[in-house]
Amino acid sequence: MYDYNVYENKKSYRIWHCIFRFLAKTLFRIEVSGEENIGSKNFLLSVNHISHIDFIFAPFSKKVNDVHFLAMSELFKKPLQAAFLKSLNCFPVERGNGKANEAIEHAVNLLKKGFNAAICPEGAINKTAPYNPLDAKSGVARIALDSHADVLPCCIYCKGKVLPFKRIIISYGKPIPYEELQNVFEKHNNHKIVAEYIFSKTKLMWEETAKNV
Repeated sequence: MYDYNVYENKKSYRIWHCIFRFLAKTLFRIEVSGEENIGSKNFLLSVNHISHIDFIFAPFSKKVNDVHFLAMSELFKKPLQAAFLKSLNCFPVERGNGKANEAIEHAVNLLKKGFNAAICPEGAINKTAPYNPLDAKSGVARIALDSHADVLPCCIYCKGKVLPFKRIIISYGKPIPYEELQNVFEKHNNHKIVAEYIFSKTKLMWEETAKNV
């Protein structure tokens, strides 16, 4: 349905990223921790989903370069909006009934080429207040295992709804090596269990941050 070749390494990404990073620093009280965990090797960024602007928060660190984001296909229905998202290195993923296979394959190919990719394992924003991370879907595990990429856990924390001038805490955890994930998969032979293993790192960061704010 989609020509995924047009959703790759857009030069406009860095321009938009600088603009949005400046706006975010102006509109929110942003704190970043764990940048020492971000290495030079490319990775799959696994991040919780708290708002429609997580694609700005997740790669906020200057050490996170050129991220390609999986985004729900519904956002690509309008041509102008689709063109804008494409310029941000976002690409559509059809959700449900195995429709995500093409997007997952594209993410795998991007990682194999040395780019960074990002996914919200929950697959949707938990709109139930107070927010808590949902369970992970299997996509994050499939991408990591098929690409042999390490996973960088990321947590975006905001107390309540994301609104201007609120405190946003962005944390990066220690990378999860591919070999570690492969061992989990060999033990359980279940992508869902591997996905929960990956996302448990983000959930733990969320819980720890919530206790300390």
